[in-house]
Amino acid sequence: MEKEAVIQAMGILSGAGIRVVEVVTDAHSQITAYLKKQHPYVKHSYDVWHGAKNLTKKLNKVAAAADCKELWPWLADVANHFWFSCRNCEGSLHKLQGLWKGLLHHVRGRHEWCIGDGGPVMCLHEHLIDNKPGEGKTWLKSNSPAFAALRKVALEQYFIRTLPHYVNFRTNGILETFNSHILMYAPKRIAFSYPVYKARCHLAAIDYQAHKDRPLRTNKTTGEVMCVLAKTEQTVLYC
Repeated sequence: MEKEAVIQAMGILSGAGIRVVEVVTDAHSQITAYLKKQHPYVKHSYDVWHGAKNLTKKLNKVAAAADCKELWPWLADVANHFWFSCRNCEGSLHKLQGLWKGLLHHVRGRHEWCIGDGGPVMCLHEHLIDNKPGEGKTWLKSNSPAFAALRKVALEQYFIRTLPHYVNFRTNGILETFNSHILMYAPKRIAFSYPVYKARCHLAAIDYQAHKDRPLRTNKTTGEVMCVLAKTEQTVLYC
């Protein structure tokens, strides 16, 4: 379904005379193969959030092993480092690879090294007092099963081959927000006929467009953004 949606979207845009420069999707193998073959001059980027999510799933699996328990406290940091590496690579694949592989030095308590693989040869964080990794974490030993498992996931050939898709640091966050908004009008647990589903999607689009640029509510004293659940009177009846 996702591949067919991309095919139709590319056809509609091409028919309208719009030159597509970049397409952002999740790491869908069929979409990747289609764009590479049919649109080789279009930059195909992967959503970084999905990339970090998939990475975390792999790490959760290996950390579940009895001899890799010490890897558990590092999982959130590894995902955050992947995000950080994509955001700070400045469009350079070599720098992204260097930043990402620097993780394998940091988790062992080594913050400077000789070869940077195109990236920096040191960690970019502030100086660690007494070289402590943080609450609940311990430095991984080079010969430990936990480090071997982390290195296997971090340097997996397929994962390394996908890194070029992350150099532009793209995310589908706004689209995901709209998709969540659609569920308010067309929940997945209820089956709708196509005309009804289409109408509900149109209502969701109208509602989203009408409210997406509303200013954030702030504290009058401090100016900080407030997150408050507010109830409003219903003025329109939806069928």
